[in-house]
Amino acid sequence: MKKIKAFTLIEVMVSIFVFSSAMIGFMAFHVYTKSVLFEQEMFQVANALASNMLEEINAMSYSGFREHFITNAPLKEWREDKEFVDSNGESSGTSSGAFGKGFVASPFNSFGKPSPDANDNYRFYRAVKVTAYAERTQRFVQKGTYLSTLYEVEVRVAWPKSDYPAHSCDKSGFNDKCESITIPLIRSAENYR
Repeated sequence: MKKIKAFTLIEVMVSIFVFSSAMIGFMAFHVYTKSVLFEQEMFQVANALASNMLEEINAMSYSGFREHFITNAPLKEWREDKEFVDSNGESSGTSSGAFGKGFVASPFNSFGKPSPDANDNYRFYRAVKVTAYAERTQRFVQKGTYLSTLYEVEVRVAWPKSDYPAHSCDKSGFNDKCESITIPLIRSAENYR
């Protein structure tokens, strides 16, 4: 009688166990990778929104910067970007506006587009804080010098953590349920030569 060569039941069960263990490990890695990619996408959108706001502030005239951030505004307080837009949706301030006619205020959706729908998840909010450079560095600065014209402008973009997608991270709701990035800028309030 000829002996038939085949796998035994034990060999099949061991191979299924090894294959299943490898697949479970691969699936766990896949889920982790997707969550990391999602967080990185959120950081990229936030960075783009913050950089856009900083470019708008840096492009302002000296008088516009003084008017909107120093003279008519409290220093050292976070101000939402929607405070720079009037009731018509236009940029507030002088004839050219605080940021010009194309300025769009928060909130933004996860693609960085304006999001007027309150039911959207993962809404991004921008806020600005201006602090006198001398106060920030806690150094004595003589009035009339170049250092007395410097201000630190911080732009913060906040959005909800993945566990709280519907949480509002605006100025009133900013807490430990929010992720945020803050980008600083040193800016002069006058053309000092």
